Order: sequence, then C-alpha cells, then structure tokens
Amino acid sequence: MKRRELLLAATLGTLTRALPAQTTDWPSRPIRVIYPFPPGGAIEAMIRAVTTRMSRELGQQLIVENRTGAGGTIGSALGAKAAPDGYNLVISGLPTHVIEPVYSGTPYDPMRDFTHIGLLGGTPVVLAVHPDLGPKTVQEFIALARSRPDGISYASAGSGTSVHLFGERFRQLTGSKLVHVPYKGLIPAALDLIAGHIPAAFTTVGQAREFYLQGKIRILAVATPTRMALHPELPTFVEAGYKDLVSSAWFAISGPAGMPKPIVTRLNAQIRAALAQPEIFNKLQADGIGIEPRDLDADGFTDYFRAEIERWTPVVRSVKSSEVK
Repeated sequence: MKRRELLLAATLGTLTRALPAQTTDWPSRPIRVIYPFPPGGAIEAMIRAVTTRMSRELGQQLIVENRTGAGGTIGSALGAKAAPDGYNLVISGLPTHVIEPVYSGTPYDPMRDFTHIGLLGGTPVVLAVHPDLGPKTVQEFIALARSRPDGISYASAGSGTSVHLFGERFRQLTGSKLVHVPYKGLIPAALDLIAGHIPAAFTTVGQAREFYLQGKIRILAVATPTRMALHPELPTFVEAGYKDLVSSAWFAISGPAGMPKPIVTRLNAQIRAALAQPEIFNKLQADGIGIEPRDLDADGFTDYFRAEIERWTPVVRSVKSSEVK
C-alpha cells in the first residue's frame, strides 16, 4: 500500500507540472458531482469519502448533489448535458450506463456523451441461499437446480438490475434451472431469503454480509476474480470453474463529452490516490464494498467501460426479449 501511495504522489506531481497554461488555474471554483440516486447507503458513503479527500487535495470543494429519478437516468442525462469544463461531474456505473441504455432506453449514449474519468469500485455479487436449502457449494447448487423439474427460485432486487442480470448469466453458463422472482430492492429480497420464503438470491456482499455473519444465510460464492480480503473463507465462481462469472455493481466518476485531457488525467490520478489511502480502503472493506480498486488510468478505464457494455448488452437483450414473450 505504501509503495502505491508513493507512486501516485509522484504521478500527481508530474501531472501538475505538465498541465498547459489554459488549465493551470483549474479548479478555481467548487466542482459539482451529480449522484443520480437518493441519499444514503454504502455507495454514497464511498463516493463522499473519495470526494472529500479529493476536495482537500485540489483546494476546491467537490459538492455531491443528489438528482434522482427514472432509475438514475435523469441525473445522468443532466451530467451529459453539462458544460465539459471540469466543473461538472457525474457518478456513472453499471446500472445507469451499461444496463439502462439497453433495457429501458436513455436520452444519452453511454460512450458518445460522456468522458469517463475513473473507476471508484463496487460491491461484489454473491449467490446466497437459505441454510435449509442444503447445498454448501456452487457445484451442489447447480446439481440441485438441474435435478428439480421446476428448478430453484431465486430473488433479485428487481427485473433488469445488475444482480438479476448476473443471475441470468449464471443460469446461461451453468445450465441451471432457475426461476427469477423480482423484488422491489435488495432489502425486501434479503428479508424473504432469511425468512425462508425464497430459497436463494443473487445479491451483493454489502447487503448479505450482516445476515451471513449472523448465520441466517449461506453464501456459496462471490463474483470477484480472487478471494476477498474481507472474507477469504468465501470461494469464488472462478474457483468453481466459471471464469466469466466476475461482476460487481460498480460505480465511477465521469463527465460530459469533450472534457480537456489534462483535467481528466489529473482527476483520474486524484481518484486513484484517494482509493489508495488506507483509511478509505479499510472503510470500503468494512462496508462490504471493498474489492480492491483497479488501478486504471483514464484510457484504461474507458476501455474497461466499453468492455462492460459489450459483455452485458447481449445478456440485457436476452432478458428483455424473454420478458416481452
């Protein structure tokens, strides 16, 4: 961790010296950060922790502004239409910029209308079951789902959500017989799971962790590339032989299309520097959203963004097509 901090500090110094004259006075006023969801929750806590640190380093306040509605697309559209001067940013991510443009349609194009700056992180998806269901591994769960004529019902936070899509991707890749039961959010789904009203759920570490620690549910696998530092006892889907089942409900910082490259580069370095701070990293771990952040520059993150769109678009279209039928 110390080595990463030193490297990022050196990078920040180099970037500041490299800024052209027209951007050396940036930022000279507060920066607006649109968060397109209601206040509260672990994701907003993560965003505020990062932006608070960035405010201190940049010498100007990053003001997080909640602009809610239409599954996050209203705030995202405002971000796309804002001036690309470095003073208007928006929280982007899997729900608003990968799923919604395909599932429901949006007034913005997730690549054409935005400058993608830096990845914040996200909460990994998990497969959780009620202890009475029986399976203790992913392989046992798949075998049970295949053996039952009617399969196994699973809960999600709702149709078209990231956890629903992961569940459908799991079904496609494993050949499991699964029946989707959409809920209005992760909390109602979790409550029915611990009550035994539904035997399984695709949810997130952040939502499942408390119930897991209390022994009210069993987590069979987590969708991280390697085991989580927070819960090294939890196996991954990759270990079960499914290398494509890696996913988190990730969030990021973007801005309107056409932002000056030097400002984008500086913001990206500040995001990475904030995520490298032990107090922020440890908070993310404790909140259950702490997969170790990927250390991506702005170009690398843009490539990641594009790859996520390409990966999930066929799944979203498949889900949407089956709902129409």
